[in-house]
Amino acid sequence: MKKTILSFALSVFFIAGNAQNLQEAIKKTENERFGAAAADFRALIAKDANKGEYYFYYGENFFNNDNIDSAFIMYKKGSEVQPTNGLNYAGMGKVQLVQGNDKEGNANLFKAKTLGAKNATVYMKIAEAYIIVPNPYKNLTEAIKLLTDAIKWEPKNAEARLLMGDAILEQNPAEGTGAIKEYNDAMKLNPKSPKGLLRIGKLYERGRN
Repeated sequence: MKKTILSFALSVFFIAGNAQNLQEAIKKTENERFGAAAADFRALIAKDANKGEYYFYYGENFFNNDNIDSAFIMYKKGSEVQPTNGLNYAGMGKVQLVQGNDKEGNANLFKAKTLGAKNATVYMKIAEAYIIVPNPYKNLTEAIKLLTDAIKWEPKNAEARLLMGDAILEQNPAEGTGAIKEYNDAMKLNPKSPKGLLRIGKLYERGRN
């Protein structure tokens, strides 16, 4: 009995440690510490090579560092090691739309949506893809629908509010009221995050220009 309890405790500790390390690696990517983040992702994959989200966020690290070919390789690897995880299909679809391959890109985003039913994070990543890809591949109407569902499932998710603000602003760049409301809501949910404040600052700066 004691061995079983100890084994369970160690497994919980291992999972919690990996989750914390993943969040730290994601934060390094957001702060553009791409090399340090890459080292963390490699260490996480070495510990558990079958966890699809590690490959996805490693791919995001490459994507945000303007290395979309390596990003696609990482997303594809993640889809192979964990085919039921919708995140990596969202990543592949995003890259394909950026490259102008709308047929395969939209197919992968649709697959991500199918696999990620009622998963707020997957829906957010699909929505983000539709927001950031170039025209004519943007789909802001679908992005807003996806984010509406994500917010319904996770009403306290600040990132979903930020993305909703981005989608609204992309849909109507001349009108920032709706976007600012979403950014303010995100800041209320996560006062320690500077993302909402930065977005509002950029919006006001654009208005002055």
